Amino acid sequence: RTKRRMRFAHRILGEIASWPPVCRAAAARCSAYLDDPATLAPDLADPVVELAAREGRRGLWRTLRRAWLAAETPQARRRFLLALAAFRDPDRVDETLALALDPRVPGGDVALLLGRALHNPEAREQAWSFVERRWNALSRRMGAMLVTRLIGATPALGTREARRDVAAFFRAHPVPTGRRAVRQALERFDLELALVRRGAPELGRFVAERPAPREPLPAPEGALPAKVTSQSGRWEEHPRAARGG
Repeated sequence: RTKRRMRFAHRILGEIASWPPVCRAAAARCSAYLDDPATLAPDLADPVVELAAREGRRGLWRTLRRAWLAAETPQARRRFLLALAAFRDPDRVDETLALALDPRVPGGDVALLLGRALHNPEAREQAWSFVERRWNALSRRMGAMLVTRLIGATPALGTREARRDVAAFFRAHPVPTGRRAVRQALERFDLELALVRRGAPELGRFVAERPAPREPLPAPEGALPAKVTSQSGRWEEHPRAARGG
């Protein structure tokens, strides 16, 4: 239960709110995890690495790409590959999208990689443009069944203009196995756009009436992140930090 709460708090404060203390902590813990995977519980590795990537620069992109190529398990390879889709810098986004055509990326992961990019607010327009330009090659890599996963991610584009674009694109590039997926995607577009139209004003008022969160004091310079043990789910001092090294 404790670890579930921690993952939920991580998602709310980090992935959704982008609260700076959480983002900084994720970057530090990701760095420690890349040096020593034992510093992080396995069920927290995915969200921590992804959140670090969201705020990362070219150096981290290259580090995660090397980790993807060197990973010894399918789970680790997918973790590092999909984290690359969380970067926000346009150049890193372009580099990540190009991996969708890299033969070292399994066809089954291509739709997941592109779907993650479509869900990245800073990358989704680039990702959709890439899909449109390279559709023939991408659809061959994904295959008829996996294309539906990509179609299902398109509502993340989130605008009425994007809905029209997606509808027009798949009319011009019909996917026999994806007719139902296209119909469902367009329905989700409509539902989510209607929700935003109804709920955005009230949510804006709610947020405006609440005080801004106060950041905790920063950690001492050079401090190492805490460790989460997979057994207890408790935060513990990193052993290297305890040694002062």
